[in-house]
Amino acid sequence: MSDQTLERVFKALADKNRLNILKLLRQGERCGCDLLDRLDISQPTLSHHLKVLSEAGLVNSVRQGNRIEYRVALASFNQLNTQLDQLIHPEPTCEVRMHEDI
Repeated sequence: MSDQTLERVFKALADKNRLNILKLLRQGERCGCDLLDRLDISQPTLSHHLKVLSEAGLVNSVRQGNRIEYRVALASFNQLNTQLDQLIHPEPTCEVRMHEDI
């Protein structure tokens, strides 16, 4: 995951409405109308948030007839988990090893 992608993901996650959408989607695939019924936001606002989440790679969508079903993009969250783990636990460098030996 590139730094640009990470920045996009963090910006997408930094909004309470988008977090609420993800919480609903982690329970399973949902259509936009179902999300609207459970959230206190307008349809244009929901569309905007779903677009941001999709562009960040956090949500996938599939058209089924006249409905669009949304789901969490698990592969992206797995990549994000790996990236965060690498940020927290970087591989030791020569400098780090030298300081640990002291």
